[in-house]
Amino acid sequence: MLKIKIVKSHSGIFRAILEELKRRDQSAIADLLSAGMISFAPPELMPKRHGRSFAVYGERERVILSACYQTLSQVANKKLSGNCIGGRKGFSRHSFLDFLKTAKEQKLNWVVITDVKNFFASISHEILQKILAGRFRIARDGRRLVMDLLSLRAPTNEPKGVFPGNPLGKLLGNVYLSGLDELLAKNDLLFTRYVDDIALFVKTKEQAERILGTLKEYLRHNLRMDLAENKTGIYHRYFNRFEFLGFSVI
Repeated sequence: MLKIKIVKSHSGIFRAILEELKRRDQSAIADLLSAGMISFAPPELMPKRHGRSFAVYGERERVILSACYQTLSQVANKKLSGNCIGGRKGFSRHSFLDFLKTAKEQKLNWVVITDVKNFFASISHEILQKILAGRFRIARDGRRLVMDLLSLRAPTNEPKGVFPGNPLGKLLGNVYLSGLDELLAKNDLLFTRYVDDIALFVKTKEQAERILGTLKEYLRHNLRMDLAENKTGIYHRYFNRFEFLGFSVI
C-alpha cells in the first residue's frame, strides 16, 4: 500500500479532480484524498503476449484514475496539436485519411511511417513530470497524485512505464510526445500521430531520410527512447504499398 500526503492549499486542477470524484458519488474517496489519508494498492499484473503485463487496478484506484483522466484531458487537449489523433474526443484512426488527402493535394508523395520502440514501457516518470509541469502547467499536487498512481509496481531503480490497462495511458502518451509535435510543426511538416504511431508526408526521399534522422535524435536525446526499426520505413505513395493504423494504402 502507498500512502500520500497532499498539501492543504489545493490547486485548481486538484480541486477539479476532487469535484469529479464527488460527481461520481465518490465523496468518501474525495474526502480521504483531500485529507491526505488515502492509501493506494498496487495493480495485479496479468501476463500478456509479447512480454507485456496488463494491469488490473482495484475499484478505488480505477475511480481515481478515471477522475484524473477526465480532469487532465480537459487541460491537455487544449495544448495538444490537431495532428495528434489518438485517444482524443473528436478524432479517430479514420482522421488519418484527411491527412492522406491533404498530402495528395500538396503532391507530397513520400511517406515516413514509424513508431516508438516499447513506447509505454519506456515512458520516463522523471521526464513526464517535467513535461506536465512545464508545457502543460499541471500544479504540483495534481502531478504528485498522477505520479504516485503511476509508480505502483513500476521499476524502482529508474521509475518508468505506463502499464496497459491504465486509464491514463493514451493521454499521458500524447503528453509525453507533445514536444515532438512542436518540433515537426516548426519545420512546417505535414504529419499525423496516433499516440506513438507516426506518419510524415514530404516531397522527396532525401527529405524523408533527413526527417527520420531528426526523429531518432530527438527521441534519444530528449525522451530516452528509440524508434522501432522493424516498423519504420520510407515509401512512395504511388509505387509502394504501406500500412498505417490498419489501413493499407496503395
